[in-house]
Amino acid sequence: MFDSATDTVRSSSIDPVEKYVDFFNDLCAPDQIFEAFRDQVREKSPARAKVIGALWYHLSEAIVDVLCVALAKLETPQIRHLVAQTVYEELGEASPDQIHTDLLRQMLRVADVTDVDILRYSGHKGINAAIDGLMGRLHACQSDAEVCGLLLGMELIAYQNVDNVIDYLSYDSEIGTAVSDTPWARLHHQLEEGHIRRAVSIFVDHVTALHDQRQFTKSFMATMRFWDEFWSTIAAEATGRPLAVSTE
Repeated sequence: MFDSATDTVRSSSIDPVEKYVDFFNDLCAPDQIFEAFRDQVREKSPARAKVIGALWYHLSEAIVDVLCVALAKLETPQIRHLVAQTVYEELGEASPDQIHTDLLRQMLRVADVTDVDILRYSGHKGINAAIDGLMGRLHACQSDAEVCGLLLGMELIAYQNVDNVIDYLSYDSEIGTAVSDTPWARLHHQLEEGHIRRAVSIFVDHVTALHDQRQFTKSFMATMRFWDEFWSTIAAEATGRPLAVSTE
């Protein structure tokens, strides 16, 4: 199915990047991750905002580490160039006051998620284990295709991730309006489409051998399992329920 689907996309006259965005979205069905999260975390509250905001902050710090490690592992200069652009944007595009993790902390404060809350959750075993697993998979990648599949997995559901964080920080309408108007929220809604298209364009332009496409896709799907683990862990922490252990 994968082989015939990719052949169809590449032979189409429609923008192949846009077509592959749809292809990978269909492949991973990301809405299921957030439907499961909302089924578990049915109500918003200041306490749950603190959990979700603080743990999202720790992942945001780790994402920069992931990008930098990926950049060092990549061997193709043209791919490095594209990934370096994303790193540059995450680190503020030459403006230290625009570093994304700092903008995120500013937004969290609007929802009364303080630096103390962030520190309180810095040692969360479940989230740290998920991040360590992600980094381990990155270090184990043996090709640019595998590295870039992982990076696409990190980027593809960016809109859903951002919207989910903003939604659960918005435990009342006044705070919701203020959170949505912060620089972090506005910036990420502006940048994410470009990040996604950049990650997909790497597949379209540089991952052309069938073996590499399969490796890319396998790495991509492994990263989607990371997101399932990440949000399931946050749901368990936010609701005080034990995390279900997968038997797969």
